[in-house]
Amino acid sequence: MRTRCAAAACTSRSPSPPPDTASTPVGIWLIDEVFALHPDIDGVVCSNDAMALGVLFEANRRGLSVPDDLAVIGFGDLTFSAACLPPLSTVRPPQREIGELAAGQILARLNGTTVAQPHHGLDCELVVRDSTRPDADAGVERQTAG
Repeated sequence: MRTRCAAAACTSRSPSPPPDTASTPVGIWLIDEVFALHPDIDGVVCSNDAMALGVLFEANRRGLSVPDDLAVIGFGDLTFSAACLPPLSTVRPPQREIGELAAGQILARLNGTTVAQPHHGLDCELVVRDSTRPDADAGVERQTAG
C-alpha cells in the first residue's frame, strides 16, 4: 500500500474551487491545491469518480504517470470509470440496496411511520484497476474493462 496519501480536503491557497462541487473541474483544481501543499504526494482518494477523473486529467497534463507517480481512486464506480485511461480504481457501493433502503424510508415517512433504523451500514466493494498499484501481499485482484 502506498504510504503517502492525501484526502480530498485541504486548506485553500488559491481562489475558490469551481462552483460545481465534487465534479471533474473540482478534481483538476484539487490536485493543483494538493501538489502546492504537498509536492511529494503519491496518492489521492476522491469522494467520487467524477472528481477522480479531473485528477487523472490534471496528472496527464502534468506528464505524471498514473499510478507510478500518482495513484488515484474514486468512489461510485460510474460507467466511465472502467473506460478511463488508465482505468480508474474505485469503491463500488451497493446501489440497489441503497435505493431499496431509501425508498422504504420515504414510504415509511409518507405513511407517517417512524423509521426504526434511520442509519444503515452497507458493504462496499473495492474495484482495483490500473490507476492504483495493489500491494503484492494484499491478494487484491485487478479488474479489467469489459
